[in-house]
Amino acid sequence: MQGVTDYLQQQLDAFLNKIPFTHPEIDVNEVAHWIRRGANPEAIDEDQNTVLLNAVLANNVDLTRVLVANGCNTNHPNKANKTPLQIAKSATERNARLIAVLREQKVSNQLGQLISEKKSQLRKEEIYDYLEKGANINARIKNSDSFLHHLITNDGAPEMVTAFVSEFNADIFATNNQGLRPIE
Repeated sequence: MQGVTDYLQQQLDAFLNKIPFTHPEIDVNEVAHWIRRGANPEAIDEDQNTVLLNAVLANNVDLTRVLVANGCNTNHPNKANKTPLQIAKSATERNARLIAVLREQKVSNQLGQLISEKKSQLRKEEIYDYLEKGANINARIKNSDSFLHHLITNDGAPEMVTAFVSEFNADIFATNNQGLRPIE
């Protein structure tokens, strides 16, 4: 039975990986649903491209946005040793929106890492620094968690939770892949 399950998982992962080329008009929410149900967005094809790299190659901004919000690795290099941002920047027809999504996510990932490391020691000044660098306080990271979700699950200080909501305007109604708001 495990062999059948593994085979089906491989097929689902391979199908997801090729979506940017085979079904460019797909409802991106459907892709997010597949990821929540177990499709592996980090599965690679013969060129070591993930579905995110393929979405960038296909110049699909909406799919790229959904994939990064669901935790796709924006630093994964393909066989040519190019990351999604490098591919977007070197495209013959550069897409400023696509580049902006990837740049913002790069800074947002750094902010997520800072929250994970600092936990209750996080300071408002550090958040301001990342917001000035282009991080979006309501950006999504792994599991489509917002930074407010991430702060709370990483034992952020109550004062920081208050600052996220009242000073940084974090969305208290944002839901993650499990449909949970930060307070749930």
